[in-house]
Amino acid sequence: MEEILLTRIAYDNISLEEIQNSEIDEFNKIVLTIAYYEKYNKKAGVSYIKNLKKHETDAKKIKVLNKLFERVSTKKMILFDTIVYSQIIGYDIDASLKHDILKRKKEEQIKEKEERDNYVLNQSVQKQEKKVEQAINSIENTIIQKSIPLEKKVERTAKKVNVVQKPIKNVQKVKSINTNLLIKDVFSHEVAEICKVIYVQMNNVYQSKDAVKAWDNFELLIEKPISDKEALKRMIKIINKLSDTLDLRVDKKRYEKYL
Repeated sequence: MEEILLTRIAYDNISLEEIQNSEIDEFNKIVLTIAYYEKYNKKAGVSYIKNLKKHETDAKKIKVLNKLFERVSTKKMILFDTIVYSQIIGYDIDASLKHDILKRKKEEQIKEKEERDNYVLNQSVQKQEKKVEQAINSIENTIIQKSIPLEKKVERTAKKVNVVQKPIKNVQKVKSINTNLLIKDVFSHEVAEICKVIYVQMNNVYQSKDAVKAWDNFELLIEKPISDKEALKRMIKIINKLSDTLDLRVDKKRYEKYL
């Protein structure tokens, strides 16, 4: 039993109560209690030995207590040494138990690390999902609430033009109206489909960083006026690149007049 208790003290696997409640030689129990104090609470160990010395009459035991008192009370940094205690109690540590304790501790450390990593990952994913959700809501509100179907916007703008200007040729009127349109107005369906693709990527832990950047760039692009030829060309290039994936077929007549 003594070797088991000493091993458990050495490898952090025991409480003070377990030592004190053990059924071993009484003086060995005192020695192992001092071993526990040396490792975990030297100040309490000093008081414990001082009290023992007041009542101990056996010269050999007093000599042992004095030796251990020097270890517990020293201000120097010394390592806990099981050999010191095994020489006193007559038992060495249990090699098999030592192996089992260290194995369990390693397994617990691995499990704790996995739990910490999973917690951190879950927190990161939750924050990313929240950010993605906010971005999605923002874009959808922009597309759904602020965008006006092309034919309605043309009709509304045409009415304003008719009020303040004399009638002009239809071609000229359309040209004037088009300058007020945004890329997202002309390509509202394509914008919605592309947003879905980016959204899926943002929910992927390994693609989210690049996807968020792509989202920001795409949002800036679709807010540009249709008269911005460079922006329009970029939009057409994106649509063509994703045409097979999204089954998009853009009618060239819709954008050729803006180039």
